[in-house]
Amino acid sequence: MLNKIKEILGLNKKTKVDTDLKEENSNLPQTIQYNLMDPILVIGNEEADKSILLMDDFVEQFTLYELDFNRVKRQYEFDILKEFKVYEAMGAYAGFTTHKLLEEIDNLNIAVLDMTLEMSIKLSNGEIIEYDGVDIAIEILEKFPDCQIVFCTAHSLNKRDPVMSQYITKFEDKTKLKFDDFYMSKADLRYKVIYDKVVKVIKKDGE
Repeated sequence: MLNKIKEILGLNKKTKVDTDLKEENSNLPQTIQYNLMDPILVIGNEEADKSILLMDDFVEQFTLYELDFNRVKRQYEFDILKEFKVYEAMGAYAGFTTHKLLEEIDNLNIAVLDMTLEMSIKLSNGEIIEYDGVDIAIEILEKFPDCQIVFCTAHSLNKRDPVMSQYITKFEDKTKLKFDDFYMSKADLRYKVIYDKVVKVIKKDGE
């Protein structure tokens, strides 16, 4: 009878919620399961000492980037895939696979990054992990300070937009660099921007 009264008064509710939370957490992973994510593709010259990273949460973007390389080859007679190793990190969890890649590689010359990567992972210990393009850029600049970085995003460079302002503030606070110098709209002629970065890397390498 006492338990029935407690149930009616809602006094047993807390215990039930706690149990539900424990059951929920038991179904969550203890660690990040990279094997379940879209793998990073490596194209181009795998023996090259120069490398490019392309990161986007839209898988089909890799086809568009390869079209960009073909445009560079036709217009400037420069074969990026012959001179560079290219990492293509695509898919919803591209931020996670890129984070792991950065722990494994010893060099990165150019990074073209999608900015808004909104996927996160909750672990069984309650920790929530997420990486957006700015997080990845900060990691890159810490490990490879000479890397040429470009943010390729559908967001306009509107600092009054609270979403855009959040990304800009985080990047500038962490790096002390001006965000505008790294911004490129997806409406821009991307292949020209990529080629410009390639030329800078080649010139620096020849110094």
